[in-house]
Amino acid sequence: MKKTSVVFAASLIIFGCGTTLQTTAEADFNKKNHRWEGYTFAEFAKGRELYVGSCGGCHLLHRPAEFTEQQWSDILPEMIDRAKLGDAERESIFRFLITTKESYPSDIVK
Repeated sequence: MKKTSVVFAASLIIFGCGTTLQTTAEADFNKKNHRWEGYTFAEFAKGRELYVGSCGGCHLLHRPAEFTEQQWSDILPEMIDRAKLGDAERESIFRFLITTKESYPSDIVK
C-alpha cells in the first residue's frame, strides 16, 4: 500500500504539471512585428496571464500553434462563456495566442 501511494504521488508530480508556458522577455517581444498596431508587451502579458489562469484552470493548455487562427476564433467564444469572461478578455487571449503562434513558431508552450 505504501509503495502504491509513493508511485501515485510521483505520477501526480510528473504528469500533473501538464503543459507549461515559458515567459517571453519584453526585449524579445519588442523586436517582433505584431499585426495589431500599438500592441504592447503589457497587453501580451495580460493575455498570457488570462490564458494560463482562466483556460489552464479548467484543462491542460493547448499550444497556440496547435490550432489555426480560424479554429481559435471558433473555439474561444464557448470557452470564454464557460470561464465567465468578457469580450475584452477574449480579445486579449486571442491576441496572445495568435501573436505567439505567428512570432514564436516553436511556441512558448512546452
